[in-house]
Amino acid sequence: MENEAAKGAKIFLKDGVLYIQSTASLVNKAYVGYDKITVLSVDSSTESIGETVKLTFDSYVIDAPVPEKYSDLLKPLIKRAKQKSWIGFVSRAKLVIAWFDAKNKEIVFEPTKNNLNRGFSGLLKSYFRIPATSTDEEIGQAVLKALELCE
Repeated sequence: MENEAAKGAKIFLKDGVLYIQSTASLVNKAYVGYDKITVLSVDSSTESIGETVKLTFDSYVIDAPVPEKYSDLLKPLIKRAKQKSWIGFVSRAKLVIAWFDAKNKEIVFEPTKNNLNRGFSGLLKSYFRIPATSTDEEIGQAVLKALELCE
């Protein structure tokens, strides 16, 4: 598959709901959350969560157009979460970024720190990897573990 290393997902947890968002690399090479968003209860089976993450990896977009305003990229997520603004969405939210490392054949999980209106920052000390051959259940378990590591 072309540019497999770009496969990724942004996994937000807010008020007991998971928002699993596809990613895209823009023509200017920026890497962003994109328009496909799947919503699941955090109480869904770990197998369902893992399967959704894998399906989201497969929906990534390469060379998407650069929007006039980067804030436009947030609108689908804000709308899907029924929030009025990004600040409203990130309040009490957690974010895990997951991506497929084609070189090492692993899935990488990056828990983040919520800096509220300044966005999220990665917690390098908390990154972890699992084999790309992991089952859906193992991927779902890894998502929940990464969410627990968020600050």
